[in-house]
Amino acid sequence: MDSFLSEFEEASKTELRWLRELYQYVEDTLCTVTVHNAGYSAAQLALAVVRRVQRAVGTKPAMLPLGYRLVSVLELVTRQHTFCCSHLIWTTTEHREWTKESEGVLSNYKALSPAYLLLIGFLTDEPGVTCDGTWKVVDGSGSVTCEILNPSPEWHGQLMLFPSWNYIPQHASGQGQEPKGYLEMSASPLPLVPSPRAFDPGGSLSKLMGTKEAAKVMRLRERQRGIRLHVFGQVCTVGPLLEIGEKSFFCLCLKEEDSRVPVLVMDPGCLYWRQCVHVAALVCVSALRVCRLREWLGHKVLCATPESRVQILKEPPATLLTWEEVLGSKTGSERRQRKKTETDTQTESQTQAETDTQTETDTQTEMDTHTDMQTVTALPQTFPVAKTKISKIITYKGVVSKVLNTEAGLYEIDGKVGLCLAYQPLLRGGHSLRPGAEIELHDVHFLYRPSPHTPPTMLCACLRSSIRVIAFSRLETEVTSCRPRDSAALCLLLERNLGLSQYLWLCHCLSALRERLCPRWVREGRLRAVAGRLLSCVVPSGQEGGRPREIYREMLEEPHCCPLSEYSVDSPSCELLSVRDLRSWMEAECWESLSLQSLLPLSAPYMTRAELNPLLAWSVHVLSAGSRPKPKVLVGVLQVSGRGPCIRLEDKTGAMDCVIVEKREGHSYCAAYDTAWLDCLVCIQRYALVMERFLKTDFPAWTHLDQERYITHRHSRLYIQLCLDDVTVLSPSAAMAKFRSVSEREKSGEGEKQGGEAAPRPNADGPGGSWEGTQGSERSGHIRQEREGGEGARLGQSAERSHEQATEGPALSAQTGNGSKPSLNRAARRTRQGEERTATHSKRARKDDKEDDLKSKTQTVEDKHESSGSGESEAHRPPLIDPASSLTSGRLKVTAAVPCVSVVFRAESKEGLAFRNVQVSEGDPGLSLCFGVSAVLLGEVQRWRQDPKNCPLEQRETTKGGAPNDRVELQFVGDCVRWYPLLQLGSVYRMVAPHTEDPGVLIGCSVPVQSGARLHGAPTIVVQPRWHLHTLPLPQGNGPGVEQKVMSVSEVLCSSTASSLVTFEGVICKRIPLLEEKGKATVQSELKEKGVDVEQTLNIRLTVQDRMSPGQSMQVYIDLSQRPYTPGLIPGATVLFQTFQRKVSQIRCVYCRSVPISCVTVTALGQAGSTESGTPPPIMHLGEWALNGAQYGSLARVRAHVACVLFLQLRWVCSLCTSVFKKDACTRNYPPCTSTTGVFQAAAKAVVEDGTAEAQVWFSSQSVSHLLALSATEWEGLQRLVRVRGHLRVYHRGRSVVSDGDSEDPLLQYLSYLCVCAAVCRSVTLTCQLQLRAQSSAAQRHENTQLKRLTRGDREFITKIPAPLQLQCTELREWENSM
Repeated sequence: MDSFLSEFEEASKTELRWLRELYQYVEDTLCTVTVHNAGYSAAQLALAVVRRVQRAVGTKPAMLPLGYRLVSVLELVTRQHTFCCSHLIWTTTEHREWTKESEGVLSNYKALSPAYLLLIGFLTDEPGVTCDGTWKVVDGSGSVTCEILNPSPEWHGQLMLFPSWNYIPQHASGQGQEPKGYLEMSASPLPLVPSPRAFDPGGSLSKLMGTKEAAKVMRLRERQRGIRLHVFGQVCTVGPLLEIGEKSFFCLCLKEEDSRVPVLVMDPGCLYWRQCVHVAALVCVSALRVCRLREWLGHKVLCATPESRVQILKEPPATLLTWEEVLGSKTGSERRQRKKTETDTQTESQTQAETDTQTETDTQTEMDTHTDMQTVTALPQTFPVAKTKISKIITYKGVVSKVLNTEAGLYEIDGKVGLCLAYQPLLRGGHSLRPGAEIELHDVHFLYRPSPHTPPTMLCACLRSSIRVIAFSRLETEVTSCRPRDSAALCLLLERNLGLSQYLWLCHCLSALRERLCPRWVREGRLRAVAGRLLSCVVPSGQEGGRPREIYREMLEEPHCCPLSEYSVDSPSCELLSVRDLRSWMEAECWESLSLQSLLPLSAPYMTRAELNPLLAWSVHVLSAGSRPKPKVLVGVLQVSGRGPCIRLEDKTGAMDCVIVEKREGHSYCAAYDTAWLDCLVCIQRYALVMERFLKTDFPAWTHLDQERYITHRHSRLYIQLCLDDVTVLSPSAAMAKFRSVSEREKSGEGEKQGGEAAPRPNADGPGGSWEGTQGSERSGHIRQEREGGEGARLGQSAERSHEQATEGPALSAQTGNGSKPSLNRAARRTRQGEERTATHSKRARKDDKEDDLKSKTQTVEDKHESSGSGESEAHRPPLIDPASSLTSGRLKVTAAVPCVSVVFRAESKEGLAFRNVQVSEGDPGLSLCFGVSAVLLGEVQRWRQDPKNCPLEQRETTKGGAPNDRVELQFVGDCVRWYPLLQLGSVYRMVAPHTEDPGVLIGCSVPVQSGARLHGAPTIVVQPRWHLHTLPLPQGNGPGVEQKVMSVSEVLCSSTASSLVTFEGVICKRIPLLEEKGKATVQSELKEKGVDVEQTLNIRLTVQDRMSPGQSMQVYIDLSQRPYTPGLIPGATVLFQTFQRKVSQIRCVYCRSVPISCVTVTALGQAGSTESGTPPPIMHLGEWALNGAQYGSLARVRAHVACVLFLQLRWVCSLCTSVFKKDACTRNYPPCTSTTGVFQAAAKAVVEDGTAEAQVWFSSQSVSHLLALSATEWEGLQRLVRVRGHLRVYHRGRSVVSDGDSEDPLLQYLSYLCVCAAVCRSVTLTCQLQLRAQSSAAQRHENTQLKRLTRGDREFITKIPAPLQLQCTELREWENSM
């Protein structure tokens, strides 16, 4: 140190202290690096540092930068946790201006804060440690990665002073990992000692040849052994650094005029060249050899050798050698070869020119190569007509304004241009591409509107593109790096060969799934598998839009061809909506599509206020998801709620009610009954959007419908309708995985025959999200087959083996205890089979893991009910999962066996979900939501060591020896009502009570009776919240069928022996809300306080028609004001009405009314947008219709002749009180009516006959004008005349037509004539409605016939004529127009 300090004799004490610290730093951190210091002593290195610093700051030799402190690499990485920058040569004023300028680029970020630190170290790529060509700063304490703007190959291995640099810290990504960071060298480093190496130590520059001559050498057919070429050229292409098969390499191309030469760099010692060369640079590369590539047949490349060197030149060398001079060839054969080569070169040049011309013609797009990007972003915002477009290769320079998705390689440039770097691997995860960095892009693909999820203008880099940072960001912007193997988007891109449009849609899906499902239902590590299955649903295999990639052709071949050359626009053309977004869209669509005129019939202009407003009180708008221009795809978890009658589709944004049906064997449908669907993560593509609208209106008449002030209240109910056959399982529940595992075993022949000694094997996997995929297992009619991995099957087998050991040894009967014990040989054989299956699945697991490149060594289980982020009020509800699975330290842990008991039953009847005064054991007395189920027990209570879930029904669970089946009443109260939507008539269920071995908990309690009394009621079981229900396949030939007979509408109408309570099925053809009932508001407010969705004072009337005979219809009245609202009761739906009261009105019309225990279940969905049948009613003869009545249908077409008009009434009535409205005022005096709105009404009664009988037909207002054969103008004029008089009536008295008014009135005389004129008494076709009545027997109908005397000429006939039918005309057509 003394010799070093002697050089600074005039230094002050402060300077000497700084010099001592510098010397100590050099001795501790630089001299210890023996690889690069070239034998320099500490004093020499310290003196070199001082001289270089003084020259850098430009001060006198005696002055030193005392404000700066030397820092080692280790200290910088471990102690510097904030962004900072250091500029040795800057003053405070310069830094202040630099900060102001930096923050003006992006106002949302703050400029880097200054740090007065000096950094010295060796620049190297450490080829012995890493082979990725990364430059690093190394000293004796450690190393740190660095980014350099324009590095020179001569800097490699030299000791440098870094005058200007930025430090970007990166926090540790995992526990126990050291923090990381990297440097950005914003200025060129300064060498402290001369370079130990030279570019041309052996005189290679004297043998330098141009690119054109090198291309001639490569075209020689004879192999030139041992020849090393030294080539000069201009860089035209620089490819990314690739790592394939544990080998790293990159390619660059040199050009001279029209000649191009590819250079392949694979030597580890030369990979750092990738940071040195850039497009348009003049370089010299030495010691290159000519090679052939096995993957690129018919082409040669120049390969770098360990002796190769690269040098960046500012101008071309003065002289270049020809290829003959380089090879030293003077023979005549080689001269002939030279001529042949030149001829081939000319031919290739001509061919290349033709190809380039053709390529430019074929790849012409909406933008020219040199189009300004500002002009590009101003293109019209409409999608092109063509589905497939061709991209254009351009060069672009801009500033990174936003990092859209680091994991997916998506950025934003200049606030308006998107950048996708997914198709080429980013060096170090794109560290330097921070917001504020200026970049230069060469050979990137320009695409316009490839996806709606990105900016309209997109630039995409392929393997031929070059991305270069020309100015680092000056802002404090976070860095989130991600390895390609850890990126779900990049892995799926490579696995599926996705096109750009599909890849951008996938990135949007990953972000959406992460936001809506993680971590409550799906782990972050499972997101890739879920997204892959979702992509398979939306984009079938073979339609991904991309093409297999050939890296050498993509990087080097002309004309250029890669997956980005062609791209599709907005593919897949669907929208992934969250539940919240779907509800918002449906709410807006619900009211935008509302048209009050379309909700009313043709008779609306003749309706009063009391008739008009009820028709507007309820309406429905149904849309099919596939009918939209962009179908809306839904992803969520199927759940049940303890407060409603529906299954719900949930994600983190909300929940949506669902009306779900399943397909039976054949073509019929039934309500959903399988509990295995609960907790499944599903994708729904085919469904119907249902929007029920409720309005409170007070319109005086039809003419006021355009005035919204008469709408006093509005609200809507939104839900979706779907069939489980159209649902795709993305991640199954434990029960569904169990079912798939059993199905897989049965299909492969590995399943064991279920006997009395066989134990169930429940899956230990958790709910949706923890299943890795099951190979080839599918539920018939429920689950769409997916191409999935085998980890789920392995988990299922593992869980089965664990449960097999935990099952009760002998299959004990809970009441008799006479089970048979399995033999030891059979148990040992089962154990050996289990071990063989374990080995088989272990091999399969290792193979799958290798193919999927899965690095995790453990499998975690998600439990949505144990997630800390749940935060819902339903967290207390017991989870529907396997008790044997638990979330422990992120690993799958099978805990101690949880004992349980179970019983199997079949549902016979079900009560409706309603509020009853039931006392809950843990709750306060009052109204509770509950329902009951009458069931038949198929067997006795069984003990288990684990929850058997939905494993196949065993023989020991069913009744043996022909013993009678026991009946029981199941009561579901409180949270147990969540099972309501899945309990259906005739289905078989296993009810499991966990954490107990007492069979008495599943034995019903009977009411005690005295001696001599007889109890007719069945024992009752109150279901507990922690009990589980699992749907089982219906056992063949076991027990009787459903006791409660399901009738048809025709049977309810015509059966005289029907009981007062009936169960029937029919199709809804009309729904009308009834008038509000008073006195229920207090009760409903109490129900709403309990969190139950109840529609206030809602009573509806449904017109239900027979499924097989649409002409048979009946009115059904339902009170929905005291029970949770039941969705799905819309026209076109098939509904099962259970336990409804059959009644007959005073006019002998049959109708049904709900009672407190009535249950309504939707069993089939109506077609979206179609609420009425398109089949016309049948043609009927009046005589036949009169004798058979409603048995032949209540609606028919009749071709008859109008004999006469018996009655005609025309009047104007007050819209409010229906009194006579005369001269624009109501005529009611007491109490006075101030209404100023009148409505015209008309009614007529005519006699028609068709030769078989006659009928009396009533015509309402809209059909009277057709009966009287009046035109629209005549009908309006008639209304004006009647408005002055207020009321007119014309009717038959004997053979004459009379009226109530003045007989001399011309209007009355005209109407009297009109009723008997030939224009009215004509042949017509009528569509008529028959009054529904309780039908009498055939004998009684014949007794009601009348004797009538008929005269024909001189003869008289007496015949029996049936009593005239009373019909209501709904449509009138002229005879010639109705054929």
